[in-house]
Amino acid sequence: MANKDLTDKSYWRSYWDEQMPASGLPDHFIDKYEKELLPPFRTYLSKLPAASVLEIGGFPGSFLLALTRRFGLKRAGIIDYCLDQPDRIIENFAELGCRLEVHKRDLFADDLSDIELFDVVYSMGFVEHYPDIELTTRKHLGCLKKGGILIIGMPVFLGINWWLARYLSPDNFASYYTHIMNDTLWLKLPRELGIVLEYSGYVGGLNPH
Repeated sequence: MANKDLTDKSYWRSYWDEQMPASGLPDHFIDKYEKELLPPFRTYLSKLPAASVLEIGGFPGSFLLALTRRFGLKRAGIIDYCLDQPDRIIENFAELGCRLEVHKRDLFADDLSDIELFDVVYSMGFVEHYPDIELTTRKHLGCLKKGGILIIGMPVFLGINWWLARYLSPDNFASYYTHIMNDTLWLKLPRELGIVLEYSGYVGGLNPH
């Protein structure tokens, strides 16, 4: 299945224009989700001391900055085709002693072979915007060192959440391929891709936001 974009650069620029403060990084993402999302990273980063970490679709870097604070990352990276004001983002990481690599690329359309591989690659709220989970996962794996850790997270708008999102936030809902959120699709991938599945499940709970 070919990837048909439900979002584009103008969509994300408009989204982040509403989120970005006058200076620094937005803290709303960290405030609302850090407690729920950090445990899986704590589990796997503890296995790879001094790991290099890449976020795909990572603009503006607020969660990656939280990881850097918590785990003392020294090398981190972001791949995102909507990376405005990169110097400002890099400065936030430099203050923590972390070298941030900013790659303004399209994961699907651009050549990424010049980017040094990472120990940990993750995305949060990225994969559900594309219909082909095997292709999207392969693109993630293309940035990962052999033996590294891949973490993919997404919201789940199924059941009552489907109704809430569909009727209370229709514009946001229209940007998702909800079939991607069915975990049975993901459970088939490890054998097809030659990877080991260590965990598949839910973190957090009902979040009306």
